[in-house]
Amino acid sequence: MMNSSRVFLILFLLLNIFSSSFSYGQEIDAQTQKLASVQKSIKQKQIEKDKLAKDERTFKREVQELDKQINEAEKKIKDIANDIANAQKNLTGASQRYDHATHQKDAISLDISQAVLQYNKMVLVKTYDQEPVEYKIRQKGLEYNQANLNKQVKTANISWQEMDKWEDAKQNLLNLRKKESSLIAQRKSLADAKTKLLKSTSQARQKAETDLKKLQASAKQLQQIIDRLIAESIRKQKQEEERKRQEEAKKKAQASISAAPPAATISPPPAAPPPTISGSSRRTSLDWPVKGVIIENFGRAKHPELDTYVVRNGIKIKAASGAAIKSVENGVVVFRGNISSYGKVIIIEHSNFFSVYGMLTDVSVSIGDRVRRGQNIARLGSGENNVLYFEIRLGDEPDNPMLWLH
Repeated sequence: MMNSSRVFLILFLLLNIFSSSFSYGQEIDAQTQKLASVQKSIKQKQIEKDKLAKDERTFKREVQELDKQINEAEKKIKDIANDIANAQKNLTGASQRYDHATHQKDAISLDISQAVLQYNKMVLVKTYDQEPVEYKIRQKGLEYNQANLNKQVKTANISWQEMDKWEDAKQNLLNLRKKESSLIAQRKSLADAKTKLLKSTSQARQKAETDLKKLQASAKQLQQIIDRLIAESIRKQKQEEERKRQEEAKKKAQASISAAPPAATISPPPAAPPPTISGSSRRTSLDWPVKGVIIENFGRAKHPELDTYVVRNGIKIKAASGAAIKSVENGVVVFRGNISSYGKVIIIEHSNFFSVYGMLTDVSVSIGDRVRRGQNIARLGSGENNVLYFEIRLGDEPDNPMLWLH
């Protein structure tokens, strides 16, 4: 009867522990799936934000170029206006000279006509022999007036040609100003449209950044939940292992008591302590998880597209296609699942730190498996999938893996 009660109690405890572990496993899976969904949204929102930021920079450059072209065209129009004013000044001067020459020509023509008339009258009543002096005076007057007339005619013709030249120049300048003014109007209209597009793109980019921050906050909160669940799962697992150890020790003790004299007692052997790494030798003492080239470093770095900085909790190592991923130290697998940004992920608990392996293709270990230092735990893919994401965490805080790997 006593033995039956004890068996019933053990079964009850096992069932309770199994139910609790199963419940934690279900909750971890549920939260991990939720986190994967959020991280997928983060990735999509990041792509959207990057595209909007790129469009924003493109529109800004186009608006700046249009503003530059408008300023140059307005300066050109200002220069054209000065040239038009100069052409108008020259045209006015030529016109005044032409009017003056024409007026002088008309007056001289009238004088010549009157002088010819007087000369003809004199010829009718007097001979050269009778009045030689008057003949010479009138002839010289006619010659002078004729020369002066020729001079004014020449001046009028030159002024007329200048008027034609400056009138053509003025008309060409007016046409050029009209063309430049039309071009400025078109560029201003295009600049206004680009400015409106720039404003809407900037607003969309700001909204995307706000949404992204909210998603990142949600991801952080979910990660904290998962970390807590994993920690609780590990604690339960350790409790179960300790319970089994004590139960086994108790069974051995009872068996020894039954077989040995009453005075003899046997104590169970102590459990072997897990492998540890001393604090002084931990940094730079771990093996690399894979051979390759680091393409992303740990810590704060400027985003290649956006004018902002991002913080990276781990490093990325580009390796050979299908390369094997190895555990950096002895430990226990406490997480195996999918996280959107990092694909398939393994988390291994070591003596007093965690190692995280992401962007995996084939995983060869399961939760609860004990792994050795250098043991193959997964493989990378090929092509663009031959990159490993690797983290070291001290508790909840990420640490620079380069300070740990030798």
